[in-house]
Amino acid sequence: MPKIKRNARIALIDQNTEMEEADVTSNVTLRNLETLEALKRKEKEEIEKMVKKLIDLKVDVVFCQRGISDLAQDIMAKNGIMAARRVRRADMLLLSKATGAKIVSSIEDLSEDDLGFAGLVEERKVGEDRMIFVTACKNPKAATILIRGASKHITDEAERAVKDALNVLKDVFEDKKIVPGAGAVEAALYHYLREWADKDPSLTGKEKLVVKAFTDALMAIPKALIENMGGDVIELEAELRKANLDEKERGKWGFDASKGKVVNVFEEGLVDPLRVKKYMITTATEAAMTILRIDDVIASKPKKEEKGKKGEEKFGEETEF
Repeated sequence: MPKIKRNARIALIDQNTEMEEADVTSNVTLRNLETLEALKRKEKEEIEKMVKKLIDLKVDVVFCQRGISDLAQDIMAKNGIMAARRVRRADMLLLSKATGAKIVSSIEDLSEDDLGFAGLVEERKVGEDRMIFVTACKNPKAATILIRGASKHITDEAERAVKDALNVLKDVFEDKKIVPGAGAVEAALYHYLREWADKDPSLTGKEKLVVKAFTDALMAIPKALIENMGGDVIELEAELRKANLDEKERGKWGFDASKGKVVNVFEEGLVDPLRVKKYMITTATEAAMTILRIDDVIASKPKKEEKGKKGEEKFGEETEF
């Protein structure tokens, strides 16, 4: 079969391109050679009939979810058709999204409208495996990312990083909103909440302490970035707070761990999806509230009464004998 097809017309088939075995056990007795030849000839005619439909529609590439007989492969190869058999259902669905082809359950029902298109279909050797690459589709709704590495650990880490990046992009495209990254949001919230706690007369002394404790907890994110980089936490955290002190500059400055200094996050392209940031702060706050409630329940639980000493009994009030 050809190894490469350009401007390919693609058919996706969910049917055996071979003579199927009966569902029940049966025996066929052939009494002479002519009968055997007639049986083989009939099988060949049926397979040729299936493949002829593909040839008439000028199909270049066939992806079949089931089997393709040797005879069918031979006829396809002679007519310049590339074929792949026993393709997984999941791959068939992705091919349908990428090429625009429809999966048909019978070759007889295949029509011009069911065919898809790809600018290039090529068989390549990747490592020890042979793979078919379908590229240059007109309006693909699905794509494959091929990750390779020297070891399974490397590929697993690369796969995790790619999935994280794709999820981030998904959130950004859905919400169409981003926020400053690198600890800039936490540093800005630190100053906003501190100013609110100091200026709002409706807050009691205890409530002000709670707000300030919350702001200190927010700075745990920039502190972690600085600690992971191995920088001076006290010095760099103070520099980050000072950079975000001015209300006009607030939220623009964060800590770049790769450079080891406080930078303008928008100039460096350090941004986060709004959804992720909201979820992180909300979840952390709810977790802290849950722990505080549990602690309150434990602290308020009454102590168990001490058991009476031996030879003592209780009748309403403790009485000694």
